[in-house]
Amino acid sequence: MRFLIHPTYFPTISIFSLLVQKDCIWEVHDNYQKQTYRNRCYISTDQGKHMMNIPIQHVGGNQGRQLYKEVRVDNEYKWQRQHWRTLQTAYRTSPFFEYYEDDLAPLFHTNYKFLMDFNFETIKIICDCLQLDLPVSKTEEYEEQPTDSKDLR
Repeated sequence: MRFLIHPTYFPTISIFSLLVQKDCIWEVHDNYQKQTYRNRCYISTDQGKHMMNIPIQHVGGNQGRQLYKEVRVDNEYKWQRQHWRTLQTAYRTSPFFEYYEDDLAPLFHTNYKFLMDFNFETIKIICDCLQLDLPVSKTEEYEEQPTDSKDLR
C-alpha cells in the first residue's frame, strides 16, 4: 500500500520512518491549509520547544483558496537569517552539527519563490544526509478520497 503525504518544512521523524519503510507519494495538488506543518516546524532548544514559521504571501480577497504548489514565500522578511541563527544557537554544540552544517546552510542563503520548492529541498537535503532514497512520485490530480493509497495528509 502507498502512503499519501505532504511535503512539509523539515518533516517529523515519523514521516522519515515512512519514507524508509513504505512506498510514499507526495500530495502536490491540494489547497494550502493554515495551521499545518507546511510552513512551520518545531525544534528543541535549551528553553524547550521552539516553532520556526516561514512567512508566506496570502492571496486574500475574492481569490479564495490557494493551491499549495502556488503558495509563495514572503522573502521581504529576513526569516531565513533568523531560522539559520536559531538552528545554529540551538545545535552548534550538538554532536555532528558541524558535519551537516554545510549541507543545511544553502537552504538559508538562497531565496525560494515557492514554499513547496523550499520544502522539497529541505526533504532532499535531509534524505541525502541520512543516505535515504527520496521518493519522487507525486500526485497528478487531487483526489478527495484516494482509493489506491492510505491518506496521511
